[in-house]
Amino acid sequence: MLRTQAGEFVATHKRMHKFALTTRCHRSDLDGDEVLFLYHAISDEDIRSRARHPIPIKQLIGFERVTAPKGGGEEVVEFSLTEKDFMIVDEEGEQRLYKGKHAIIVEGSGGFAKQFAFEK
Repeated sequence: MLRTQAGEFVATHKRMHKFALTTRCHRSDLDGDEVLFLYHAISDEDIRSRARHPIPIKQLIGFERVTAPKGGGEEVVEFSLTEKDFMIVDEEGEQRLYKGKHAIIVEGSGGFAKQFAFEK
């Protein structure tokens, strides 16, 4: 089973962002796989109150299967993200990037979740 230890934006170039996660797997006698799900959430209540449309609690922006080798270990998983990954569809059906507080949520099929806040 994997546990996310840390997450950070490791590179930002124009409109491309790399988000890296450091994962640590528990010691086990067997190899195993874990699926990491990456979600975007708007955590700013001000954005939610100004919007004239529903804003999703979270939306899936990426996923990655990670092999957890027997004996444990550590692995860095990188996701390439663009500003489009942080956009929400507005009341007119157009994608829009809202300024304010956002979060990246990492969930694993093993039942863990970790949240990383950032400002856009």
